[in-house]
Amino acid sequence: MTTDPPDHGAAWDEQADDVMARLEQDARYERLPRMAKTDYLAPETCDVIAANAREFLKHENVTQKQLARMAGISPTVLNELLAGKYRGDPSPACKKLNAVMEQHLRRVGSPDLENFTTTGVAKQIFTICKVAAEGEAGIGVITAVSGVGKTLALKACVKGEFPNGIYLEINPGCCSPLWFCRAILHCLRTGDWRIKHERGIEDEGVYTRAAAFNQIVQRLAGSHRLIVVDEAENLNLDTLNLLRQILDATGCNAVLAGRPPLLRLINQSVKVASIGGSVRGRVIIERQLTGLYQAPGGGQWLFSIDDVIDVLEKHKVRISSDAGRWLAALANISAAEDSGALRYAVRVFRIAMRANKSAQEITLAMVQEANALQRDRSAADRYASLIEPIMAASRRREARSAAG
Repeated sequence: MTTDPPDHGAAWDEQADDVMARLEQDARYERLPRMAKTDYLAPETCDVIAANAREFLKHENVTQKQLARMAGISPTVLNELLAGKYRGDPSPACKKLNAVMEQHLRRVGSPDLENFTTTGVAKQIFTICKVAAEGEAGIGVITAVSGVGKTLALKACVKGEFPNGIYLEINPGCCSPLWFCRAILHCLRTGDWRIKHERGIEDEGVYTRAAAFNQIVQRLAGSHRLIVVDEAENLNLDTLNLLRQILDATGCNAVLAGRPPLLRLINQSVKVASIGGSVRGRVIIERQLTGLYQAPGGGQWLFSIDDVIDVLEKHKVRISSDAGRWLAALANISAAEDSGALRYAVRVFRIAMRANKSAQEITLAMVQEANALQRDRSAADRYASLIEPIMAASRRREARSAAG
């Protein structure tokens, strides 16, 4: 009872073991040397691809015959490559092999859409990404408070709608122009959005900003890929302008997503002489997923009751209608104060589950008791007092509906 559950979104929590397994899997594959621009691959590059293929077959539940068919090469050629006995030029087969392994790892390493709950917030994020993708060197901007499910929705959108898109998550201290370029090249090389910030990103064979920029332009020009930058408020102005230059040079589009300070960063860029309105002028759609709650007489809710119940039902535990309404109100009130939003409501629900393991249904009294156990008791009490008039108004509406 004294230990809070992990602070993750509900849909993502069910996949924690699988995600950790995928992170461990990353270490099995050796980084490839930079791929040659010609059809010829250096012998050491082919050796690395063959070694990666052997690890791939061990851990990816794919047979050698299946891998050969996926890559469009004969099983005999694959067998000789794996054994180091292929006598011809291995470059064409190795390029096909490397491409299909990257594609597979990208697909299985992304969030599971079957466990993803499409809330109203997620639908808005999907729409913004689609609109941004239709522009020419355009930028879509999404700002949201913590805990609304922004990151999971972005990853699901890239996987489901833009499978050739690039997803990057920016951490403080990992936002320099050179780091940003290397992160894009990393994603292009591996198809993997999981960058190990704590170990530092690999150099990707580039050591200057100019060299990295040129390589990105060569790879992305005319591809019309969507570049999704999450936690973009952590970018600095120089890197933000570099992204704009990449979009101009390649014709790609981007979505910048982050907390409310992201808008201040974009507006601040206008005042920098070397940037001016070049970033702000490319914003073709902007949405603030924050501050939509007004209590109790009206206003638009960020999360509907159905949204919240759909997320909670992933836990395969019944929840009463009153408890669902109460947690929906909690999600919206805490979102307005940027203090947890949906994540906060899910945490309260999990505590109620832990405290009432034998219960057939999670009731209103159970979630209210769980809310009272939060570390910030004053905030919990304030939320409860704000929710009560909302619940009372809901009960009055139900009574009028029943009487009518």
